[in-house]
This record gives sequence, C-alpha cells and structure tokens, in this order.
Amino acid sequence: MNDTVMLEEDNTIETILNSLSNQAIRKLSLNTLLQNWYRFVVEVERGYNDSIYEYTNDLSNRDLIENILLSVQPSLHARLLKAIQPWDERFIKATEAGLRPLVNLTSDKLSFFWWSRIPKNLTDELKEDLQAEGLMSV
Repeated sequence: MNDTVMLEEDNTIETILNSLSNQAIRKLSLNTLLQNWYRFVVEVERGYNDSIYEYTNDLSNRDLIENILLSVQPSLHARLLKAIQPWDERFIKATEAGLRPLVNLTSDKLSFFWWSRIPKNLTDELKEDLQAEGLMSV
C-alpha cells in the first residue's frame, strides 16, 4: 500500500472520529474504541459485573466502531473488520440471544447483533436488571 492511500485513509478516519467525538462530547480515537471493545468482551467472558445501564453503555462503543466501518472505503473496511471480527466472535460465543433487543433500536441499528445479546456468565446485578426489564426469563 502506498503512502498516499494510507494518508487518505488516515484522513478519512480522522474526519469520522472528529464527527463522532463531537456527538459523544469527548475525544475519540480508533485505538481507544477498539481497546474498549476488547476489554469489554473479556469482561463479558469472565462475568459482567455491573448494571444494565453500564452494559448498554459499553455496547454503544461497538456502535461507534460500526459507524467507522460503514463510512470507510472498502480496503480500509476490510482491514478494520479483520481486527474486530475475532472479538465479535468471542462476544457472540460468550453471550446468548435475549428475549428482545436491549434497547429500542432505530432502523439503522436493527442489524447490530450486539444489541440482542446478553452474557451467558451473569452476575446478580445484571441478571436482576435483565429480568426486571423482561429481557430474559425468570
């Protein structure tokens, strides 16, 4: 890959991140987003130890990554997907389908699989929250 293509890809990601940062009201970096997703997946594998509010907040990080994936050119999309796919697969393996999506999804998010998955390894707080919200059976 030549330097011009890499510079264009860097500029594309930077433009997308600036827009997402403005929406999030905090500075975002691709590395931080990926690291947050990786850490979250490991936490789900071990047993997510927080509330449904924190769980959905952590899931929203994956939305940001998806926004980047959907906005970049095919060559960069393929490279980013290669980095995220193993972690998505681990997340799927560590979770199961809930009774319904965790939030009311807008049409652009209906295909985002992570919003319909709950950890297999549940702690009491999250389990109680999920049951109270009707997202899993009692």
